[in-house]
Amino acid sequence: MSTKFKIVTSLIFLVLFQAPVKAQFFLSYSVGVTEHDVQILSFGDNHYGAMSPSFLNFGMQYKSEKSRWSLSMSSQNTKLTPNLEEIDYFEGTHRVDHTELVMGLEYLRKVHESTTGIIALLGMNYTARTASFTNTIQSEFLEGSWDFEEDVVFDLSIVGAAEYTFGDKLLRMKMGIGILNYRYATQKYWRNEKEFYGTGPSVFFQLRNEIFLQIPVTNRIFIRPEYTFKYHTYREYSVMKALQQHFLIGGVFQL
Repeated sequence: MSTKFKIVTSLIFLVLFQAPVKAQFFLSYSVGVTEHDVQILSFGDNHYGAMSPSFLNFGMQYKSEKSRWSLSMSSQNTKLTPNLEEIDYFEGTHRVDHTELVMGLEYLRKVHESTTGIIALLGMNYTARTASFTNTIQSEFLEGSWDFEEDVVFDLSIVGAAEYTFGDKLLRMKMGIGILNYRYATQKYWRNEKEFYGTGPSVFFQLRNEIFLQIPVTNRIFIRPEYTFKYHTYREYSVMKALQQHFLIGGVFQL
């Protein structure tokens, strides 16, 4: 992840130094809560979920008259609990420890501007993600753990967005759908270890929605409440479904 982060950051700075004088640059940081709902086939048919704090959400954006470049990074550490606890030998401690690091690079270009001031944008989003899940059971009947780790090193999505400026406020709505994914995962069940990977649109389906309102405090400082909805599922190489909802509020600083 660190090598990929350096490559993407270098590309961003290349864009920054070649940007026109009228370009605008923004830095953002958000905090809030994240709601998880995850199902992994190797952990059974149960769903695991939790509402947890979200602290590490950084962003950087370059904005010109015609285009938008964005770099984002987020991190999450969560303890997920099962939705059902009706199996006898699961009585006791039963949880899934989940850690995740996500980095995204997005490009949007203006394709239409209406007379009402609504701007339509279309572009691409590249995301790299590393995540680990450990299912831990401790009771008088059973004690053990199941590990599942994945690295999504290539996740490409088509993204459409709309921006509306009213007064000195900015409202943006965005929607994206995954089109190509490369994923490598390792599954450890008891003493057995299984490695597998998957690539192609038949393996991965992803849907993203985002809406935020940017409210100025001063000429260069803004408050931004944000809601993000992410859903992804795998069709082959271990079925996995995950839903994340982010309720964030942050600050934006214009350089």
